[in-house]
Amino acid sequence: AQRRERGLPALTYGLTGGDWQAADVRPDGRGGMAFTVRQGGAEVARASLRLPGVHNVQNALAVIAVAVQLGVPPEEAAAALAGFSGVGRRFEVRGEAGGVTVIDDYAHHPTAIRATLAAARTRYGKRPLWAVWQPHTYSRTKALLDEFALSFGDADHVIITDIYRSRDRQTFGVGPGDVLDRMPAHPDARHIGPLDAVVEYLAAHVQPGDIVIVMSAGDATRVGDELLERLGGSR
Repeated sequence: AQRRERGLPALTYGLTGGDWQAADVRPDGRGGMAFTVRQGGAEVARASLRLPGVHNVQNALAVIAVAVQLGVPPEEAAAALAGFSGVGRRFEVRGEAGGVTVIDDYAHHPTAIRATLAAARTRYGKRPLWAVWQPHTYSRTKALLDEFALSFGDADHVIITDIYRSRDRQTFGVGPGDVLDRMPAHPDARHIGPLDAVVEYLAAHVQPGDIVIVMSAGDATRVGDELLERLGGSR
């Protein structure tokens, strides 16, 4: 809006309005998403994605809008996106073992956690969903305690590891328990500090059909692969 007020070019996009709109957004039945691309209210393409989640629909719509600005016909841009399978550490399926699917994701902010878990719920329906989250920095955890506590509504089971210190030199008086204290209504949320203990707990409790999503911007990314090894699977 500010760019337009200053006479600068700008494009808007979204699910309910804007120059570009994603309409009829729905799961495609194959683990991805399908939607209709509208420009100025008129249908210009139909798109399908291999990736789940409304946030990926919004990202794809932005890509199509930019591609059209660069001279690519909208239907060609949409067709190219149909072959995109994602990037590493963004809803990356690491493997399956014993009927358990393991996913790795970089999510470490409340918005990203909610989007990742919502995408998993869209793709996998009512299958039991485990969220393993490694808080990233004490400072961020303290600043966003309430938001983090509200981010796990789509998860059936939540494991919070010890906080990954990263750049922080102090703890700011906060720990994983402070997040758990703010989510007393969740049926199964717990703190398991050491990553080796997280792997052990998961290996002892997951069941065929379960989905395990490990969300970390630190070293907890190894949990998923180690769990697969414990369950006898391969990547």
